[in-house]
Amino acid sequence: MQFPTITISALTVLLSLAALSEAGASCKGVYRPFRNSFVVEADEVPSISDICNGFYDNLKPGCALTGGKCGGTNHKLHWDFNIPTTCGDRQVQDAWWAATRNKYGSIVCKIEKSNDIFGRQHPKDVLAEAVSVE
Repeated sequence: MQFPTITISALTVLLSLAALSEAGASCKGVYRPFRNSFVVEADEVPSISDICNGFYDNLKPGCALTGGKCGGTNHKLHWDFNIPTTCGDRQVQDAWWAATRNKYGSIVCKIEKSNDIFGRQHPKDVLAEAVSVE
């Protein structure tokens, strides 16, 4: 029995997408006064130093990193870093994509609600609460 070329091509695409969805990558962000702190993790990364360097190179043009540490063992990448509040989740996601083309999974970074050093809510959270209608 011979399958049409279109069926085989569609099957190849579906299998590729399934492999991407199984890749384990994550991102968490926390607002801090004057900076956003992020942790990016990914599984099955064969060359951690290459990905760390690529991620850093793609993030640094618009965002000054501070306190960054990127590394890992057993093909598990772990990177924690801080960027100014003028940079946010979108820049981190874009830098990840540029460095990996989402080969190890895509990331969606959300900056968690938190309080500043004076116990006040993040300004974006206060605005969202003021505007929301329940």
